[in-house]
Amino acid sequence: MISNNVKKFKKHELIAMIQEICAIIYYQQPTKNQDQWLEDKIVVGIWDYHLTEDDEYEAGFKVGE
Repeated sequence: MISNNVKKFKKHELIAMIQEICAIIYYQQPTKNQDQWLEDKIVVGIWDYHLTEDDEYEAGFKVGE
């Protein structure tokens, strides 16, 4: 199941977030940049570390539900 927090974003906003993290990784930006990006996503509800501890995470998220 996709989190309701993710559903509140428009498709282009989610794509922009993916582009941001891809650029951070590709250009090997400092860890502080990675940490800030992640903190920003936690604040807006895009990532909830509790979800990485459940069975669905282990099985792979179901896209399109």
